[in-house]
Amino acid sequence: GVPRMQRMLVSVKLRGWATATKRLTGLLAVCLVLVTLGALVWRSQLQARVAASQAITSPHGIDESRFITIGGIKQWVQIRGEDRANPVLLVLHGGPGSSFIPYTPLFRKWERYFTVVLWDQRGTSRTYGHNALPDSDTMTIDRMTADGLELSAYLRSHLRKDKLILLGHSWGSVLGVGMAMAKPQWYSVFIGTGFIVSEVPDWVAAFDILVAKVRASQNQTALSELTNIGPPPYTDAYAQKVHDRWIHRYNAKEEKNLSSAAWKMVLTAPQYSFSDIRDFFASAEFSERATYDELYAYDARKRKQQFQMPVVIIEGTEDLITPASFIKLYFDKIRAPAKSFALIEGGGHNVIVTKPQAFLKMLLAEVGELISTTKAVIH
Repeated sequence: GVPRMQRMLVSVKLRGWATATKRLTGLLAVCLVLVTLGALVWRSQLQARVAASQAITSPHGIDESRFITIGGIKQWVQIRGEDRANPVLLVLHGGPGSSFIPYTPLFRKWERYFTVVLWDQRGTSRTYGHNALPDSDTMTIDRMTADGLELSAYLRSHLRKDKLILLGHSWGSVLGVGMAMAKPQWYSVFIGTGFIVSEVPDWVAAFDILVAKVRASQNQTALSELTNIGPPPYTDAYAQKVHDRWIHRYNAKEEKNLSSAAWKMVLTAPQYSFSDIRDFFASAEFSERATYDELYAYDARKRKQQFQMPVVIIEGTEDLITPASFIKLYFDKIRAPAKSFALIEGGGHNVIVTKPQAFLKMLLAEVGELISTTKAVIH
């Protein structure tokens, strides 16, 4: 009767829906595969384009990337430049755990004047990924300073240079000060940027600058929230979130865009696999956590303040992490054969990568007279 007919119609409709659903699912799966393949091809083409743009073709150039045994483990080192006769610039990345190697295109013009050495430190990026279950107990300032010295000894021998130029960014400046103090005869000049004097005073000085910016902009909401939480350090996650939000709001434009720029650099880095991408980001979190307590207690003012080589500090005027005004107080007290403090207008904490051409111009201006001394070859 009618009920049976209704059941038959419902059954037919259900079978039709099931068939349509299967077809739609299959179509979506095919689309997903095609989109994925397209994205992979697009990424591969971008990687090839980046590789071509940074190819070293000069007859006396150098382009080496490999693992080197440093401190008992394999660590990734990149050496690039257009003329082996140029001075060697050893760059110590910050973070800790923030590799500069994906940013190689930003240093392309630097390679006309220097043999640029970028190093994935212990616990960083490819070095992190190559060494299973990195031991956080070895992530200390002393151990990683010793790694830097071991790498310096290798570079002096491998590149046949008597002296290197040493440049440390942020966390890298901590290692750089230790290396410069330990082996002053190995370095023609020490350069610091985003220079860490001492974490807590740095933070407090930066907080005062932030509040001044907020007050000048007459942002009452921001002023009220910052007044309520007070200066760092914070044990309260909410306070940290409030602080970070307003730091981002009032930071230099390039600093705000750095995260998206980093993603693009990492995704298009030649020869970077997806596991390399994973390790790039995972290692930053690991390294920060592993070194937090020691870095929190660090104070450059408690170290010897007598350098045996020239010292150059290059800072961004808008650094809200390690403010130039606080670093200048430290700089004024250090002693060195020669010293210079230079500012890049509008630059933030990462001015070395957000304004690489301005930084290079400043670098050449500050160390130009010293470059000839770094061309000495070990006989």
